[in-house]
Amino acid sequence: DEIRVPAGPPSLLSKVGGSGAGGSHELQAMIDGLKTELLKELRAELGELSAVVRQSHQRVVDKLDVEVAELRRDVASVRLQVDRGPLGRLMGDCVSSICGRKSPADAGPDAAQQKRRSGDHELGLAAPPSVIGKEPKLTIDPSVPSAGPPSQGPGASVLGPVVQHFESAIGPASVACEATEVQRAPLVDGLQEYARVLDGLGGEMGSYLDLNIKKLRSSKADNARPGYRDWLLSELPVHQATGYTGYMDDSAWMANLWIGWTLEFFVEFF
Repeated sequence: DEIRVPAGPPSLLSKVGGSGAGGSHELQAMIDGLKTELLKELRAELGELSAVVRQSHQRVVDKLDVEVAELRRDVASVRLQVDRGPLGRLMGDCVSSICGRKSPADAGPDAAQQKRRSGDHELGLAAPPSVIGKEPKLTIDPSVPSAGPPSQGPGASVLGPVVQHFESAIGPASVACEATEVQRAPLVDGLQEYARVLDGLGGEMGSYLDLNIKKLRSSKADNARPGYRDWLLSELPVHQATGYTGYMDDSAWMANLWIGWTLEFFVEFF
């Protein structure tokens, strides 16, 4: 008996018209068409996805802009309340009376300043008219002794001993109100007192100043010279070790440099 094998599904080549060169061309054309359709679908999906991402990004940016604007309004409101409140007025008077400068609360028109100052008088916060807007001046009293520890009465200020030592170091002022020479001993004593004042603020703020004062006291400069400038110059040979390109660290010159910077900072700070 003859055995018949069922025919399978038609091949791809049979769909495109059999085998041979013509069939191959038709198959390649079909593949290229499928690729083109797939690329179009991918481009369409990517375009939709990109649009969704852009919209989400814009919504996030708009939300952040709104929150930032609200935060700025809150900060401005709090700042205005502080400037117009009792604390702001008190700080403004302190800045005006001590530093001779205007605080942010005083930066408005003259009418606003007058109104603020009248309110200060009602609250008892206004500084005396004689001190508003004036820089504090160091007055030299010839009656102050040039040596010896300054006396501290029950009503003495915290910086009183420091000022008295510095006045003793300067001595009588010249006609141009400039010190002709600074005396070393009272100057160093005044710096020591100032270091104690800074330590009183907390955090050992005077420790670095005290470290440089110790360098002054242990310097190899000639202690027989009372003038501070003359005394510093006597230490010049010590710096030969650096080739005169810098200061030796453990020296009066290095201490003088850092003490000057420290005083400059705290003068602006206070």
